[in-house]
Amino acid sequence: MAFYDLKQKTGHGIKLPSNTSIYTAEAYALLSALQFIEKLDTQKWLIISDSMSVLEALSNPCHSAKTNYLIFEIKEKYAELINTGKDIVLFWSPSHIGVVGNEKADNFAKLITTTSDFVPVEESRYHLSRKRWLEHWQKTLQTKGTWYREINDSIRAPWFDKGTYNNRKFYSYLTRLRIGHGRFNEHLHRVNMITSPSCTFCNNQAIQSLHHIFFECSEFSLQRIILIEDLLEIYKKPEDIPRRLQDLLKNQECYKALFKFISSTIEEI
Repeated sequence: MAFYDLKQKTGHGIKLPSNTSIYTAEAYALLSALQFIEKLDTQKWLIISDSMSVLEALSNPCHSAKTNYLIFEIKEKYAELINTGKDIVLFWSPSHIGVVGNEKADNFAKLITTTSDFVPVEESRYHLSRKRWLEHWQKTLQTKGTWYREINDSIRAPWFDKGTYNNRKFYSYLTRLRIGHGRFNEHLHRVNMITSPSCTFCNNQAIQSLHHIFFECSEFSLQRIILIEDLLEIYKKPEDIPRRLQDLLKNQECYKALFKFISSTIEEI
């Protein structure tokens, strides 16, 4: 990653980890240029980039969970500089058409990749962004997502491996169980889709929660016995089987048994 200052006729850059995407490297270069501008007194700046995808992302007011975290940091830094009186224009230029600054930045980046060591992990923008996301995740879990927090309290690889199960319903049902949202009366009542959260299977006025469905509802006593038999294949001893659905969901070996129970009782979730 590198950028070049035409006025000072000097380049700046670092070698990013080998698993860094081109998109991330381009975004990081733009952010680094803004950080460089922040340290100088010059008020008017023109930043030329050949990354159309990064510039389009910056111009888009709408973002999703897939948006690269650097886009948010660039926008934040850009706004800070504008508020201090800086006049900064972002300009797109196709690559390799003779724009002096871009060509020098490209050459400087190539030089870095062949002569420099990797930037230390703690200095890598990729890792810093992940660290900040983890901090945000932990802070959010203090007030939201209490059900999911008990199942997964950190960011890790997805619970499923692509292609492991050839059943779309399996992924759908297990995902809903993991986040605690689905077609059961407690949740439907909470989002104002039905008038009562009571169980419609056993009719004893109990709240139809996930816990009730799996552990209490008298309508599913036979299916519950089968579920326990399936769980004994995993835990071996009855006393070792968790009595809370969240604890069962921590163990991916239980997922087929839980899916089988849902399919044979309420049929969908």
